[in-house]
Amino acid sequence: MDDKPSIMDCFAVIEVKTSKAHLTKARAHLFQYSKGVYAVQHNRRFLWGMTVCGTAVQVCVLGPNFALVSGDMDMMSSEGRRSLVQLAVNWSLCEDYRLGYDPTMAYNSELQCWEIQSEQFDEQNICKPVTYYAREVVVYTERLVGRHTRCFKATTTMPSAPDPESDLDPHEQMHCDIFIKDAWTEATFHVEDDIRDEVKHLRKITRVLKDHQQFNGLYPQLHGGGRVRFVRNIADGVYMEDSAITMLGNEIWQQIKDSVVLRVHKRICMRGIGEPLKHVKSVPELIIVVRDAMRCHQAILEHCSILHRDISPNNILVVRDKGKARGMLIDFDHALDLSDPNCPRHTERTGTLPFMCISNLEKSDMPLTALDDFESLIYILCHIATFGWNSETRPKQECDRLISKWSQGSWSDIACGKRNNLDSAKNFNDICREFNRAIPQWLMLRRLVEDLRTVLIDKHDDIYSTGALVHEDIQEIEPSTSSMDSNSEEYTIIEHESFKERAKHWQKISRNLLKVLELKAEEADKWLAT
Repeated sequence: MDDKPSIMDCFAVIEVKTSKAHLTKARAHLFQYSKGVYAVQHNRRFLWGMTVCGTAVQVCVLGPNFALVSGDMDMMSSEGRRSLVQLAVNWSLCEDYRLGYDPTMAYNSELQCWEIQSEQFDEQNICKPVTYYAREVVVYTERLVGRHTRCFKATTTMPSAPDPESDLDPHEQMHCDIFIKDAWTEATFHVEDDIRDEVKHLRKITRVLKDHQQFNGLYPQLHGGGRVRFVRNIADGVYMEDSAITMLGNEIWQQIKDSVVLRVHKRICMRGIGEPLKHVKSVPELIIVVRDAMRCHQAILEHCSILHRDISPNNILVVRDKGKARGMLIDFDHALDLSDPNCPRHTERTGTLPFMCISNLEKSDMPLTALDDFESLIYILCHIATFGWNSETRPKQECDRLISKWSQGSWSDIACGKRNNLDSAKNFNDICREFNRAIPQWLMLRRLVEDLRTVLIDKHDDIYSTGALVHEDIQEIEPSTSSMDSNSEEYTIIEHESFKERAKHWQKISRNLLKVLELKAEEADKWLAT
């Protein structure tokens, strides 16, 4: 029957075992089932859980990056039974946000869509509430711990109820032009101190690039959003910012804040909807999409001083305009505004392991530049050329490849391997020889990555800027006149880090790298036109 309770109706997960000896297994099952609740309840902020092992009851609060467990409530004692009854009464009387639900999201069963509240700032920086409507969930929360990212295709126009006579699915009956990203990200308590505020970055990008029409469609334009706020209770009308502190209360937060990072609930509403990179139809299309993404990357850096820092296949989308593929660069959650005097010149490791640049892996003190992101692009293209970008281009036989080591071992091991792979054309050829030759036009992809590596690693006048290894310069020191041994040799070794030397000329090198992409994209356009 349609009204049969399901996991969509689940308020708390309860695991029952016969004795306390099974507590560890009960918790494991509890955590496993909790992931299923998060996957379907898109308005879930945190989840209550309970283990019953024999006569001992424990209550859990499961959040994005914490799991708090109560002490035993012994059902054989009056105190234990009283505590359990008090909890049940509090649950029945408290506000929804204390039960773990998001008051700014609700499912409208009549319209069969989610109603999502957010905020929008006009040109006078005046905030106004906006309601979005979404039927299609693009990204689900499938993990118990993490950012709990959820993404929706939405519109600001209230839809009609789905037409049961239509041949279209309910979500296809809505015209959606807004993409909503809802996530719990690491952040500072004060918004003005948050250097990795994606909303702030997108607000600047949207404002600065609005007069540069040639970049329209290559980046998401901010429509609304920010840190999620909701009214604590209707009586006082006081707004409260949603964070781990809100979930737990300040008293509990003070006890755990030294061992748990602060996560804040953020919602970003953007214009611009694309498809994952797996939807490109050919290597030429792939090259054009990647060119567009890096053209956008360069424009944002030059005009807005914002460095992306997380180039990965998930952050490059395919946008089709009258059947023609274009690329869009998304996800500025790890980006840094280099014009901000408080922006760190060196920061923590970010990105997806196989595609992380060497300086990121080594957590070095080298300055952050666009060359790091172009280096990541080379790794992405090598990965795609080897393993394909979807099921149709995947190799029929699975076996270890050299680039499999880019995600195996320690940080330093991976960095050392990448240094050797990039250092010379001969070494890099070993990577290229393993490209999947069953992919149509695979040779176009090989020539692209070879040219990108040449411009990044080899094509420099200064010998210390070439290669991917550390150069040693041995300089002799003349013996002092007071030395008794005229045959003694004194010398000093000066190390030159090739990546650091290249960073001094990053603007010129990055422009040349983009020229390579432009040239290859022109060839791809001609191929598609034939």
